[in-house]
Amino acid sequence: MLTRTILKRGVGTNEKFYIVEVDGSLLITRWGRAGAFGLSSAVTCTSGAEAIGRATQIITGKLQKGYVQTDASTSPLSVLSRSRAIAIPARTVMPPPTPVTVKPIDQTPKKRKLEI
Repeated sequence: MLTRTILKRGVGTNEKFYIVEVDGSLLITRWGRAGAFGLSSAVTCTSGAEAIGRATQIITGKLQKGYVQTDASTSPLSVLSRSRAIAIPARTVMPPPTPVTVKPIDQTPKKRKLEI
């Protein structure tokens, strides 16, 4: 089940948005200035209850900083700002990182000839 909370703050050119989504044990956050795509982060929690708990902490902190919760039923896919809409996909998930092999650095001292 997908739960989405949309928060907004500021007026005019300083307007910002913050979106918190919980889909099972996946916690997705997205933030930025209104009128831009913004940044996103996805965290997989150990359980759905942990994801909801983290989302509640984030939302409480944002509300204390002056963000206002918007009615997600009237704008579930967009945050309206300055007569423009920001398209918000239901899920923004980054692919898992590819494994990288690291070769050890050779730290043995090299013999050098002294020239006089």
